[in-house]
Amino acid sequence: KPNPYMTTYDFIYKIVSLLLAQNNEYIYIDIDSTGNLRGLYPLNPLFCTLVESNNEIWLKFQFLDGNTYYVRYDRVIHLRNFYVKHDFYGENNETLKGALETQIVADDGIKNAIKISASLRGVLKASQAMLKDKDIEEMKNKFVDSLLSSTNGIGGLDARLDFKEINLNPVLLDKEQLSIVNGNIYGYFMISEEIIKSKYTADEWNAFYESVLEPKAIQMGQAFTNAIFSVKFSVNRIKYAKTETKINLIKEAGALGLLTVDEGREILDLPAIGGEEGNKRLQTLNVINANLADEYQGGGKSGKSNKGNEN
Repeated sequence: KPNPYMTTYDFIYKIVSLLLAQNNEYIYIDIDSTGNLRGLYPLNPLFCTLVESNNEIWLKFQFLDGNTYYVRYDRVIHLRNFYVKHDFYGENNETLKGALETQIVADDGIKNAIKISASLRGVLKASQAMLKDKDIEEMKNKFVDSLLSSTNGIGGLDARLDFKEINLNPVLLDKEQLSIVNGNIYGYFMISEEIIKSKYTADEWNAFYESVLEPKAIQMGQAFTNAIFSVKFSVNRIKYAKTETKINLIKEAGALGLLTVDEGREILDLPAIGGEEGNKRLQTLNVINANLADEYQGGGKSGKSNKGNEN
């Protein structure tokens, strides 16, 4: 466990979430008085400021609860996204702002369209001239009450009123336009709609792994190793492959003797057998040691054939 309050899953989940949201994530290294590591804690400060003191770099953290803490920079694991302009910080997500605003406007437009389509809008016209405002308001309220209290959605008017419906046709983004808006957001995080909706193929998963997951694992592994020299991050890409892909892998790698029985079972998400049986390597008879190939084919040093006696 990274600390007493988090599982490894929670720990990595929070780190990656904060890193993607803020492009900077800080993990505090908790070390006791004897120099032993007690825990690692992901931080989520409101503000972080660089401070120099006695030729050392410190970080000033201000948190939501109002507390402020100073931590020496080498006591923090600092992960960054879009590390370009600033010497210490990753860039903010300002580039994404336009795409998000467009998405919000599109969502609001859909909500408003639903409200408009479910309501009746129009103008009441009175045939009598010179009516007082109070009388007009009273006539309008009676019509509205009649409409709302009706169980069949029909309201009544007297001969003095004429109702003219106003049809509002809200303009909505079509499917292609919405796809472009969503694509701008997906592209920023280097993901696809197939990954978001878990509809990916093996090739799409491999592309996502190689372009997103593996670089993050390398980044975190290097950062943690640089700070505490003990943490190793890896991602089992086979675990999420299709069953067909797993079976083909076992067939091909198993035939060459590259897998033990337990390693093959692990690929298929089966429990390990353990012991001598689980560590056994199975290999096809069609594959032999290259050093024994000549003898196997009957061309050993003795020059005798293994095909049998010849007269």
